[in-house]
Amino acid sequence: NNIDDTAALTKCLDLVIGPTSTPGTIALAVGVEVWWLIRYKPWWSLGTDGAPFHPKASFMQADLSEKWESLMPSVADRLAKRAKTKGKK
Repeated sequence: NNIDDTAALTKCLDLVIGPTSTPGTIALAVGVEVWWLIRYKPWWSLGTDGAPFHPKASFMQADLSEKWESLMPSVADRLAKRAKTKGKK
């Protein structure tokens, strides 16, 4: 029921996928890779595809005119590729 417990549980994960929020930030703090689902790139991305100060963070961007569902096929494809790569190690 505290931030330490949350961080400890998060450290057990391989990947966190979600909006830019506290769980993703905690994941990055404990060294877990994060894919942030976004509508627009935040100013702090500094024109990159991630957060320069968090090398394990990357953005998956949905067009403002599209629904979130339109982003899910690319998330699924990327996740399948990642799983295949991780399985070879």
